[in-house]
Amino acid sequence: MLSGPILVDRKTWRKPGFINTLRKLAAALPFLMNAMLAPGGYPWTIVRVARRGAYMTALEEASSKGNIVDFARFLAEEMQVDWETPKS
Repeated sequence: MLSGPILVDRKTWRKPGFINTLRKLAAALPFLMNAMLAPGGYPWTIVRVARRGAYMTALEEASSKGNIVDFARFLAEEMQVDWETPKS
């Protein structure tokens, strides 16, 4: 398991397809998060597109600095969304 930020040199950033690979990885993160939380009995959580920036910021803070407070708060808020009740 990786811990801490992943450092990439400038040559790697310039390789064709690297940025697209990062975008695909970022898109897979919510699925991986759910795969880890589901066995603990937590509800399947959808990160809304409008809140993706906040998700990535909180995830970066948790990953690079070990501060999980914002990430845990973000997940708790997203778990409270009622997807069953239609908006009027």
